[in-house]
Amino acid sequence: MLTWLHLSDLHFRAKTQWDADYLLESLIEDIGERIEKNSLKPDLVFVTGDLVHSGKKAEYDLARPFLERVRHVCGVADDRVFTVPGNHDLDRDHFSLARVASIDHLRKAGRGEEVAAIFEPSTDRITREPLFEPLRSYSDSAPALCRLSSERLYWSARVTIDRFQRAVVLLGLNTAWTATGDGDQGRLVMGRHQVLKALSSIGPSRDEVVFALVHHPLGWLVEWDAREVGDLLPYRADFVLRGHLHHQEELIVPGGSLQVAVGSAYDGSRSHNAYCFGRLDLEAGNVELFVRRWLAERGGKWVWDPAIGSDPTPGRVTHPLPERLRAKRSGPTSSPDTRSPQRFETVAADGHRPGAGAARNEQPASTPSPRPGASASVRAIGEPERPSSVVERLVRELATGRVVLFVGAGLSKSAGLPLFNELVEPFRKELGVRSTHSPLLVADAFRRERGELALLKHVREALRTPANPNLANHDRLLDLGCRWIVTTNYDDLFEETLRRRHERVNRILSSRKLAFSDETVEVQLLKVHGDLETMELVLTEDDYSKFFETHRAFVTLLSTLVMNRPLLFIGYSLSDPNILTLLDGVRKAMGIEPPRSYMVTFGADAIDRASWLKRQIETIDLIEGRVAGTPLDYTAVLGRWLEELVGRVRAARLATKSAVL
Repeated sequence: MLTWLHLSDLHFRAKTQWDADYLLESLIEDIGERIEKNSLKPDLVFVTGDLVHSGKKAEYDLARPFLERVRHVCGVADDRVFTVPGNHDLDRDHFSLARVASIDHLRKAGRGEEVAAIFEPSTDRITREPLFEPLRSYSDSAPALCRLSSERLYWSARVTIDRFQRAVVLLGLNTAWTATGDGDQGRLVMGRHQVLKALSSIGPSRDEVVFALVHHPLGWLVEWDAREVGDLLPYRADFVLRGHLHHQEELIVPGGSLQVAVGSAYDGSRSHNAYCFGRLDLEAGNVELFVRRWLAERGGKWVWDPAIGSDPTPGRVTHPLPERLRAKRSGPTSSPDTRSPQRFETVAADGHRPGAGAARNEQPASTPSPRPGASASVRAIGEPERPSSVVERLVRELATGRVVLFVGAGLSKSAGLPLFNELVEPFRKELGVRSTHSPLLVADAFRRERGELALLKHVREALRTPANPNLANHDRLLDLGCRWIVTTNYDDLFEETLRRRHERVNRILSSRKLAFSDETVEVQLLKVHGDLETMELVLTEDDYSKFFETHRAFVTLLSTLVMNRPLLFIGYSLSDPNILTLLDGVRKAMGIEPPRSYMVTFGADAIDRASWLKRQIETIDLIEGRVAGTPLDYTAVLGRWLEELVGRVRAARLATKSAVL
């Protein structure tokens, strides 16, 4: 096994040391306790940027003893501590006009070759020096293997771990060298030459495990650079570790790498600071992350992060091996991989999962034994659960805030707008085609016969928002606290609901908006099939067939969300072409099964449930057991269920907070 400690965003400076000292002293003690109590002794220590606040030598002098103490408590040698710079590690006193002009030129160049040319030996040193100067104090203080120069703003290393069967390759990549201030999102340049040169400098990569350390999310790069680096790094690195946004996140991205963001180790003693251990077990076929969070209340203490994982092991999350390692894996084929069809879990006879409801932060992150007195049975994950246990699990998932809402036309129906079949029905009548043809084919035929303008005119008129739409169920969905909403609807009902609630929203209609997504600041509304405002709609059979080619940035984001977070589908029928096409396309692109998700339905039979379970989706039937033929108000039934669900989620969040306190 290989174990590492991941720290980021410590922000050392004299002005706040009075506040930081107690927290950081407690951090070192907690690291030592985790090593002793949870067998998490790290082989490597990673610090992914913003070690100090403003890049001054005096600040690095404050940070150096702290890193030395971390190294000592971890019991690792000097050459097992690795750092990369963040934007705060740059000394802004050296942001010269020449530097700003060079960076502006590179952003507009739109080609990685322009970036690589600056660092060629033949390039005038005077051109490079202004770009390196803000990093000089960082480089002088960095561990020996991680120091930079005006010719080389990255580093690479190959290390051997005694108890680990493969060599480990480390790439220290610099996302901060073009930082200019607080408006860096979508404007940074890293340069794919860093990745290629770092790899080539350590020789051919065969069976090694490859870690890339960066500070910023790759989405913060200028669009052309994000595309070039995104087409390379996730395919060459098994792990991409970063910081910057001050919250924990794990993503399996197209290309197969596992990207892990860790929270800020120190952003003030009243903040929810965090740090993380990682453990790679090639024989078991998984990667485990152990996340500790600073609880500021009642004097402050480090606890297992209740927002990560779930009962009975808060703070712990398990991922399958990254794709490159999975392809080369040797050893047993069984795996606790959550996507494996062979996985089993222990369930007590009353449906209770062992350990659920226990105090969340008083036990180490390890698998518990069943509760005393509860008879246990073994149920294959592929078998449907009882409806009550499915909803209970959904409540726990929603309480973490990580669930992604997928919303279809059924929700807009309650506001007076048509379903997709109803939207297309006038096309069917005007063309005189049979009702057996799919709505997508009918829309395609209408476009060919009547033209694009006639098609879009009808859609705009049919989806015009009523004067007083019923937005109660939109409101209830927002009360669940989900920060990502993906919709195949063209209407603006969610935008209107958020406006009435005075909540901020980032409407993602283009790849450019993807770079500005930050769920900690505003709700992210991804409109994958277009919007009435732009009238660039995915509507016909031809549009759907081209979607995965013409909307690659959307597909990448969708793949990331689908493969890393539980989903809740509302407003879709079990045969809806919108969601079937999207899900099957994403599964094909990624080649692995997503985590278990949920779909709210009205009248699912056994064949429906089995079909969706193959896609890792549990159905929640809101009218199960209803007497056939009785009248049904679908909007009211959904509304009552959502009201109850919101109440249970709020209670679960309150219980989690109380348990932590």
